[in-house]
Amino acid sequence: HQRHLHTDAQEQAEERQRQVLSQCQTQDTEKLIQHLERLWEHFGIPWWHQKLYTERCYSDDVQPEVILQEAEALAAGTSVVQQVQQAIKDREDVLIFLSVLRGAFDDHEFCTPGSVARRQLSDYLYHLRIITMTVISKLTEWRRAVGPRGQKGAAVVAGPSGRGAIWPCQIDGGKVWEDYLLYTAKDDSIVRSFKAVVELCDESDPLLLHGSVGGVGPHESGLLCPPSCDALQERGQLEEARLQLLELEMSLKAFAPHSSRTSESYSIKGGSPV
Repeated sequence: HQRHLHTDAQEQAEERQRQVLSQCQTQDTEKLIQHLERLWEHFGIPWWHQKLYTERCYSDDVQPEVILQEAEALAAGTSVVQQVQQAIKDREDVLIFLSVLRGAFDDHEFCTPGSVARRQLSDYLYHLRIITMTVISKLTEWRRAVGPRGQKGAAVVAGPSGRGAIWPCQIDGGKVWEDYLLYTAKDDSIVRSFKAVVELCDESDPLLLHGSVGGVGPHESGLLCPPSCDALQERGQLEEARLQLLELEMSLKAFAPHSSRTSESYSIKGGSPV
């Protein structure tokens, strides 16, 4: 009888210990969450990332290690969301320079073999291709990291493909795009402004693949072709980026009716639909 009482007392003590540990873990997790949210505010992380991350990573079985890893990456400036922000900024900077270049020289100067205008145009078309490839890669990585998880037993799992994770954008205070990758794929207006001097595809060509093998270079006469991508590794990376962009376009078309938000319902400045 005494042994039985001792066993009951031991089990009760162990249960109290588990409850205390659980409470401590909950308190630690809450502190980590608060710390992460302060980092989001400090580094200007967009609200849609915060919402997607919260919905994906905060749950009854949330792992403090996951939150800590995100916080440490943010503090170091290496988190995937920060990499996306930097890549987009770099791409917009290149587009701004191309706009300035378009206004600084006339078509004759761009057509003159070896001219400063022609060489700079060739260089920045190459920069645009590389940074566009980086944007596609980083946004694809981000979408897979924060995309909504599929419900258990569901026929389609949303997480791996990143369906539901979009990066809305508003370019120069103008049109609101549902996703920056969609904007990248569809809006080539700045590159198209060089149509009189550059060999361009009739359709949008965000990675500037048209005419990029064996085409006319900056020191030759004729319509300038995008810089060559003869290197095998670069061609492989470009092909991967092209397929990722194609997958995004297809998923947006196929799953648009099931999306919780559309391009018209996003508020870029705020954290709630308009």
